[in-house]
Amino acid sequence: MEINSARSIKDYLRLTRNKDLKQFMNSTPMMIAAAENNVRISYVVSLLLILLGFIGSAGLLIYKDEAALYPQVPSILAYLALIIFNTVLIFYLLHLSVAADRKSAIHNLNVSYVGFLINALISGMTLFTTQTGSSLFFELVIIMTLVTILPFYRSNHIVPVVLTSAITMLACLIFSNAHIAWQDAFDLGIFYFICVFTMILRRIWFAQTTWLQSELAKANSTLTKENRTDVLTGLNSRAALRQDFPAFTGAYVCMAMMDIDDFKRVNDVFGHIYGDTLLQGVGTAMAKDLQSDKVKCYRYGGDEFLVISRNITQADFKARMEQFRKDFSRKMPDGTMSSFSIGISYGMLKNERDIRSCLQQADDCLYEAKAQGKNQIASRAFSIDYNKPDEHVPSNEKDRITGLPSLSSFTHEAEDLIKDNPEWKLIFFDIDRFQSLNQTNSFKTGDQVLTRTGQLLQENFPGDLITRSENDHFLVLTKRTDDAARIEKVQQGISRYLPHNYIFLRAGVYLHHKDRGTSDLRACIDMAHAACNTLRQQTVNSIRVFDDELFQSMQKEAFVLSKFNEAISRGDFIPYFQPIVGGASGKTCGFEVLARWNDPERGIISPGDFMPVLEKSHDAYRLDFYMLEKGCQLLADMNEDRRENLFFSFNLSRTDFDVCDVPARLSRIVSKYEIPHSALRIEITESAFIESPKIQNAIRAMQKEGYQIWLDDFGTGMSSLSALKDYKVDGVKLDMEFMRSFHENARSSIIIRALIEMSHSMGTDVVVEGVESREQLTFVRLCGVNYIQGFYYASPMPWEELIKSTFWTNYVHMDQLPYYQKANSSYYSQAGHYLTIGKIIPEIVLEVSNTSITMLRLSDAMEKFIGKHSNILQKPLCQQVLRKAARSNIPVWQSGQIDNDTYLVLAMRIGVSPDNSKAICQMEIYHNQTSDKEN
Repeated sequence: MEINSARSIKDYLRLTRNKDLKQFMNSTPMMIAAAENNVRISYVVSLLLILLGFIGSAGLLIYKDEAALYPQVPSILAYLALIIFNTVLIFYLLHLSVAADRKSAIHNLNVSYVGFLINALISGMTLFTTQTGSSLFFELVIIMTLVTILPFYRSNHIVPVVLTSAITMLACLIFSNAHIAWQDAFDLGIFYFICVFTMILRRIWFAQTTWLQSELAKANSTLTKENRTDVLTGLNSRAALRQDFPAFTGAYVCMAMMDIDDFKRVNDVFGHIYGDTLLQGVGTAMAKDLQSDKVKCYRYGGDEFLVISRNITQADFKARMEQFRKDFSRKMPDGTMSSFSIGISYGMLKNERDIRSCLQQADDCLYEAKAQGKNQIASRAFSIDYNKPDEHVPSNEKDRITGLPSLSSFTHEAEDLIKDNPEWKLIFFDIDRFQSLNQTNSFKTGDQVLTRTGQLLQENFPGDLITRSENDHFLVLTKRTDDAARIEKVQQGISRYLPHNYIFLRAGVYLHHKDRGTSDLRACIDMAHAACNTLRQQTVNSIRVFDDELFQSMQKEAFVLSKFNEAISRGDFIPYFQPIVGGASGKTCGFEVLARWNDPERGIISPGDFMPVLEKSHDAYRLDFYMLEKGCQLLADMNEDRRENLFFSFNLSRTDFDVCDVPARLSRIVSKYEIPHSALRIEITESAFIESPKIQNAIRAMQKEGYQIWLDDFGTGMSSLSALKDYKVDGVKLDMEFMRSFHENARSSIIIRALIEMSHSMGTDVVVEGVESREQLTFVRLCGVNYIQGFYYASPMPWEELIKSTFWTNYVHMDQLPYYQKANSSYYSQAGHYLTIGKIIPEIVLEVSNTSITMLRLSDAMEKFIGKHSNILQKPLCQQVLRKAARSNIPVWQSGQIDNDTYLVLAMRIGVSPDNSKAICQMEIYHNQTSDKEN
């Protein structure tokens, strides 16, 4: 693998300048980590030096006839000093307590430091161990290498260690009247310099590593906490429940499943914000009144809550739940009171399987409580029967509501039938919005609908296998060829079953024949279910057959979900960049960062093939922040001029905000690479602005930190104007669908012009996407759009291609920006200015230089005027007025002839380029009726 050394050094130096790292260097966690490291290293160094002492002593005894080079001091003394001191040091270290706070950490650091200091002193004395004919300073180099290369040294401890060795060595040389060659002295000086350099590098590397480990631990702790905590209510999440299973095994457990009565009506009548407030109130009350060491509270999902106690009697637990149900009652805006339905299950739970069964039983009790009406409690002791696997259930068991065969019975008979029959159909039925039907009417009514649906299926599919698989889902296995007509009869029969309620029954059909690859019943049910799910959120089509298109879609989804983790860890997702060009300048202002999946087998995969799947699985945040980090890495590597003048825009999915703390994660990445917030644009789809208060709060937090927020796909939905009205955004990106219909639909241009005008009047920048032709470009520029993006300029390109393009070099500098902003900020009505007499004055904004005059913006009236008077800018009258205005600080006007008619032309300079070579002027043309009369 090729290593970019320049990049590595740059990253290294950037880390050393990090403010957080500098603060961490003197922190208690850093001191504790350093103390632990140095004590451990002291053991190793001392053992090696003791070994060196024994080897040296043995050598002296074996070769005792060899003369010492410096006999003034016995050679063995230095070796004995190594052995004795390091033996004592090891015994002392063994009695040191593990550093648990700053005081003990500094004590341990000082102990190890004194040990290294004394060993450095002994290294200078090893001069006397040199025998005739052997090399000087060999033992000194060994000892100092061990002392300097491994430990962590505080900044004021580095030089003393080296000086101790050097001064001792010099003192020994002076004492023995020894003379050494200048080469040895030079080499020794270089060696000591390397020792200091190594100690400094080791200090920085150790601090960086420890800091990064600390930051990673903090991030993991935050993620764990976020994962365990429900963001809205502050209670434990469902993920936390799975983690807590072991705490409830082998204990007497009481479980209460709670549900807010008519919660859907609350959302529908009073709004989702009020509904969220009600859920928050429930969470706060549960945490205050119920949660304790023996009781844990969870948000189970939607408006369902779960309370689990350990080793509390059933009577006490039920009394607590009764009291909570009575105490928690909120008066709603219409005067009604909120209430709970509660299902309780209790008993001795031996394992996690029992816990799941007890949860199911509590849920069934909740269902029974709701069937009794509002504000009711139903309870039941845990039964081991809930834990029996399906194979032990009698095959003739009936569904308790519909009387249809159970799913296990259906499965057994279906598997026998399909073995010998290659052609059959599996139909999956789903009642649309069944939960809402239960809440609006009653659970008793819901049961009646289920029963009637089962009866209609039996009437229209006599002799076929039928079951209620779960909740409001039904399965039919048939060999009939007229299944479509029979499905429609069932749908028509149930649609008007309830007065004032239309019941929509969806049906997904899987056709099996001999050429089909699989006869696995479970897989076939999944495919029929998938076909049925495509009919959600609509009531036009009620039947969908599983076909090759749907199969390909499922395969694509399966591919994305199975390969995503591997692809992102392998670096298969690469950033592509599409230039964002200034409307007035025609120069690059920034780039949108887009993800492309470079699969080893399939090649480049576009976002349209994987982003919907990742959003559905709530994995989009991983890719979005991966792209953000890749983009920030590249921004950090840019030269300062580009980093200050260009921006990168990044897309965030709506689901990102459901999974993580977006502002916090964004700030962590941006701070890591020290990117100025002004260099980023965050694009969020307009639907996200009105869907969740959490998203709205996150957006405000990002804006408070200085990030610019762009409203993406603006104009695609009913929420566009609402989002622009209620939330301050820095920019809007007009949906490219407007540009696609630009040539075919004349109304598109009217809408585009109006949206740009409206956005500018609110102080919001406008980006137009999807510009592909010269005609489109000219139109949006004359409308005064701030930024333009589209294939006319360039398609998204990889980094290597981008930095070779003209977009990389031809960009707007910050000192030029105010000049070009004048073209967009100058105010005039797109319809033209109205005189008191009702005449419309044509207006235009132009850029004037010594050699050319270029239109930047024009009103509708001016567009019509130009249509009647061709080459208007070449007319002498306009040329003279504009040239004078470009050089003047005051308005310039002149009356004259244009195509045999008299007009008054007024022009005013509104901006000058930094180099004074060009000016932006606004020009108005008045029909000079007075002049007509005079002439």
